[in-house]
Amino acid sequence: MAKVIFILHRRADQTREQCLEHWRGERHTSIVSDVPGLTRWVQNHANAATPESAPDGVGELWFGNQDALEQALSSPQMAAAIEDAKNFLDMEATQMLIVAERDYPVKIGQTMTTTDLGRTLEEWAAAWSAHDIERVVSLCTDECLYEDVPLGVVNRGKEELRAFGHQVFGAFPDFRIELTSQSAEGDRALLEWVMSGTHKGDLRGMPATGKEFSVRGATALEVNNGRISRNSDYWDMATLLTQLGLMPSGPED
Repeated sequence: MAKVIFILHRRADQTREQCLEHWRGERHTSIVSDVPGLTRWVQNHANAATPESAPDGVGELWFGNQDALEQALSSPQMAAAIEDAKNFLDMEATQMLIVAERDYPVKIGQTMTTTDLGRTLEEWAAAWSAHDIERVVSLCTDECLYEDVPLGVVNRGKEELRAFGHQVFGAFPDFRIELTSQSAEGDRALLEWVMSGTHKGDLRGMPATGKEFSVRGATALEVNNGRISRNSDYWDMATLLTQLGLMPSGPED
């Protein structure tokens, strides 16, 4: 996962509220949303307690990897976003930082907030969709238990999880997970999602078929000190095999 941060300073002819109104407005957000490779975008707005001389906000943009970030920065969509930003930002004072994000566990006994856990769930899906297994691994504890129930796979620890991720991406080079719902309470969460892709490589007794698939599934998670300690994936194997042509669709009427 790669990330770029923009530290925003408004133009001299703009009030802070005018600047932020333009930044969060439909015109600018629609332009930024078109930037290729963008997996997540967060705006941090300065509030009334922030001194007038301080920056007016911080924008955070995530990409699947460093190559995707660099391509995005040189894209016409990013150029359009910067051009629009000139309407409300002092571009000489505004700063851009390309950063390596590092997460650290919360103190022992401290429970994640629902918001923090929700962000972890979104990063989990974004990392799988971006084929960023290192990011997936970074979200987990060292002794994590990561199981794919239909495949009968139980990964214990980060090395086994990393190897499993490479197997999945090798079999489905366009593998993607789209979250459809999520719920969290305390240190537990439940996700519903749709996984899709094209079967271009062998995976655990399933020879490559070249066919596309889209299958609903769910994940039960447990979190310990800010990291995923247990991950259990459930999905319909029969539906996958049928879509891949590896299992009859059933008797005809």
